[in-house]
Amino acid sequence: MAVACRARHRRLPRSVWLTGDLDQSQMLSGQVVGSILPSPSGASFNLELKLAFDFVGEVDSLLQDIKSDWLDWLQCADLFYGRYVSYMFGHSPFDGRKARAVEFLGNAAAIAGHVPLLGREVPASPTTRMPSHKSRSDVWFDNGNQGYSFKVRQTRRDLNTPYLRLSLKYVMEDTRSLETGPRERSSSCLIAVARDETQYDICTAFAGHVDIACRIGPDDSPAFLFFKLKDQDV
Repeated sequence: MAVACRARHRRLPRSVWLTGDLDQSQMLSGQVVGSILPSPSGASFNLELKLAFDFVGEVDSLLQDIKSDWLDWLQCADLFYGRYVSYMFGHSPFDGRKARAVEFLGNAAAIAGHVPLLGREVPASPTTRMPSHKSRSDVWFDNGNQGYSFKVRQTRRDLNTPYLRLSLKYVMEDTRSLETGPRERSSSCLIAVARDETQYDICTAFAGHVDIACRIGPDDSPAFLFFKLKDQDV
């Protein structure tokens, strides 16, 4: 059963908005991430932290454009994750409330140079004419050519394949309320943190059940992001 929730709007910190002409290779190497995010007193970002970014499993040829559109966002999420762990004494941004995960993904989109919105209202379907009939994406961003809406769900307990399947089913049900069109794509996003080798193997194998999967964050306890496009989940 899909659960509707009203996400709280929060202004993204000014420090994460990119200004001026920035070199893409600098941004994705961590130089820009390291410079636009302020360092709290006594904290330091270990740029030598071994990160785990990679796409997992095969991606359908029809989805290669979407994979390319998301590449800089997910690479920035990987670098941002490493900094978060360094600041927060090893804690993952996906350990707590869903709102924290949503803000993290939105901030990563801003660092990548996209225009993000959290809790954006979108028409419930292309054929709905009642203006009051709305659905709310958890994360939305526009990369200049395409808008992407996401419904997000986090895993809450030890990972196994049946639990991941059930969690994906729930977030897919939420995603079906979002609009898909020539200028707007919608996707489910299931997040799971692999805390040991067994969970890592489970997540790696589960990538075969979704359209796009990637891992981000520290190599010893990466987060897996599983994406299922709305028009691909028939």
